[in-house]
Amino acid sequence: ASGAAGFAQARYVADLVRSLAAGGSRHVLIVNGHGGNFTLEVSARELNMGSPELTVLLPPMTLRSKGPQIFETAGMEVHAGESETSVMMAIDASPVGDDRVDYIPPVGREYLDYALVGDISPEGVWGKPSLATREKGVRAFESRVSSLCDYVRETFDRVATLKGQAPPVLTPSS
Repeated sequence: ASGAAGFAQARYVADLVRSLAAGGSRHVLIVNGHGGNFTLEVSARELNMGSPELTVLLPPMTLRSKGPQIFETAGMEVHAGESETSVMMAIDASPVGDDRVDYIPPVGREYLDYALVGDISPEGVWGKPSLATREKGVRAFESRVSSLCDYVRETFDRVATLKGQAPPVLTPSS
């Protein structure tokens, strides 16, 4: 999300976390799978600083899969490129069309602080979706889930140690 929508998203997430905390939750994981963490980072920090008993994790968008590189355009994409399109194809290929426009703008990601993706890229694409495949998406999704689980366990444990608290007992859901 970007612009006003991004800040509305951040307010909504903060309200949701406060409701969870009021109900007794002390550990909250926010997984944002479509960019826009820059709008959520301030909310996560404010929630953590304002409620010491609460730990809100917002894994960085830079959290990468372990193992060999899957995507040719790794590090060059922001929106609707090879990686997002591949993962979407793995989850549900029906919204992904056959005509895919490749476009990498001549500016860096920091320009999203000044303009919307649609202003920077005429088609809203910031990457190379023509390189996307379902197989890459399956590999990336499985690897990202594994990396995320490792990150969550490690980070909740480290934060608990920093706060002088016992680490949470995390149990996988079935």
